[in-house]
Amino acid sequence: MSYDKIRTLVPPKAWKHIKATWGTVPTYAMRLEKIRQMMTGLFRYERIECHDKYGLEIQQYTELLLQEAIKYGPRHKPTMETVDFYMIEKDLVHKTFKLFVPRFARFEPPYTKIHFIPTQNREIKRVLLELKGNPFPPVEPRPLDRKGSLVNILLAEAKRDYVRQKVKAESAKEESRDAPVEEPVEATQAKETTEAIKEE
Repeated sequence: MSYDKIRTLVPPKAWKHIKATWGTVPTYAMRLEKIRQMMTGLFRYERIECHDKYGLEIQQYTELLLQEAIKYGPRHKPTMETVDFYMIEKDLVHKTFKLFVPRFARFEPPYTKIHFIPTQNREIKRVLLELKGNPFPPVEPRPLDRKGSLVNILLAEAKRDYVRQKVKAESAKEESRDAPVEEPVEATQAKETTEAIKEE
């Protein structure tokens, strides 16, 4: 269903009231218009913050839109009409096929990532939705490589010393186990004396 057909479902006078009381009248046309606006913002800025119920829904719309654009390209009329419908700012249609399609064609979906933002009010849940590969700093900090720090170098060297000493101790234990057992000197002398008495 096209946007013009959806607009006909709402009387002109009521449409002005819906825009004036945005978010209070749960109509299908209003919700679709909200989705179009937020998808336009996502494709414009590549990262937006919104309510979780909108963020999760917009993520699904965006994934499907990008998959269709990658699969069929700009020459496919239904795909072009779909992209044109959801992009309120028409320069984003060109950006979708010239920037996002080549970027995401090399990767497997999902092409978006969603982060839940902690809030003071537990009843209000906010999310941050972004397109992968955007130029902004990552939301989740990357783990730092601390292998070259002084503490880790000393710990690694101490571990190697411990292993070397353990291997050396085990080797010495094995050698002592395989070596022949020598009798004490007193026992040897007593044995020789006993043999001499028997010979006499």
